[in-house]
Amino acid sequence: MNVKKLLVSGIAGGIAYFFLGFLFYGVLFVTETVSAIAGVSRQMDQMVWWSLILGSLLYGILVAFVIGKAKITNIASGITTSAVLGLLVSCSYDFTMYANTNIFTPKMMIYDIAISTVMVALTGAVVTLVGNLVSKKD
Repeated sequence: MNVKKLLVSGIAGGIAYFFLGFLFYGVLFVTETVSAIAGVSRQMDQMVWWSLILGSLLYGILVAFVIGKAKITNIASGITTSAVLGLLVSCSYDFTMYANTNIFTPKMMIYDIAISTVMVALTGAVVTLVGNLVSKKD
């Protein structure tokens, strides 16, 4: 696997994932995704930014790794593969959290799974596009 392609497309995907998270969780679906339990969700001025950025970058690299291993160069295939990845990861996480905590309601879980699936699908489009551009330069 081309490490340069993995890192460049993964970082681009991580940046896209970060900003999509802000758009979906911070602007469009705030009331549907914030826990009603006091103190669970951090206010904007209390965010641990380094952790949020690192998590986003690592997710971008995960998507780039999967797309690279699958040898995907078609954006539609990148979107589809990433959507399945996002769906499976978010379902696994959300169902486990719902089973073990009082943080999620069924409605929040459905919203989070849908939002995560779309976010990872769009991240996959960015990763595939950037990966194709890096391949053309090499």
